[in-house]
Amino acid sequence: SVLRDEKLCQLRYAYENIHFPTDFKALELARKRLVFEELFVVSCALSRIRKSRVQNLGIKMRMADINEFYSFLPFSPTGAQRRSIREAMEDMCSGREMSRLLQGDVGSGKTLVAAALIWFCFKNGFSSAFMAPTEILAQQHFETLSAFLSPFGIKTGLLTGSMSAKEKRIVKQGLLNGEFDLIIGTHALFSADVQYENLGLIITDEQHRFGVNQRAALI
Repeated sequence: SVLRDEKLCQLRYAYENIHFPTDFKALELARKRLVFEELFVVSCALSRIRKSRVQNLGIKMRMADINEFYSFLPFSPTGAQRRSIREAMEDMCSGREMSRLLQGDVGSGKTLVAAALIWFCFKNGFSSAFMAPTEILAQQHFETLSAFLSPFGIKTGLLTGSMSAKEKRIVKQGLLNGEFDLIIGTHALFSADVQYENLGLIITDEQHRFGVNQRAALI
């Protein structure tokens, strides 16, 4: 059994000795059992979530030659960037829903990975949405990604809460008409009156700063 293999004590023993330990060894045994149980439950829950996502159908895209994108860059991507892009593209071609976390230090090149996947989505005839937690970050991403993607004819729009009602209305109408291949914005992206045309990819920058329900609303 798991208890025997992991050399874990009984649950009642753990509860008793975590509060009133008979000695330090009993306290350590109790702590080990409770920590293991918490991590075990979380692991099982995550496993069920992953299994359900694998079963969810997504958009099945066609593979494209990423070297076309790389050839426009003034530098050569790192091995880690190339690997992250390749694995995500394979996911997007699988026909299953993709949910990926890209983690890296500031300045490690995560934005380039995002740009490559937006390009890949564009090549397959789909648009993308990029959500940032603040207007300053949204503006920075708008400028950076526009520079990366404009050579490919990718049209980028910006939608933030501080824009005037007229500006928002123009952008929202453009989204509905399919005038933008990429829309970048803040919480305004998941407003009830924002509708997307052929949306194929959603990227969330600093996703921990958004609530679960907020991210789900955009999806």
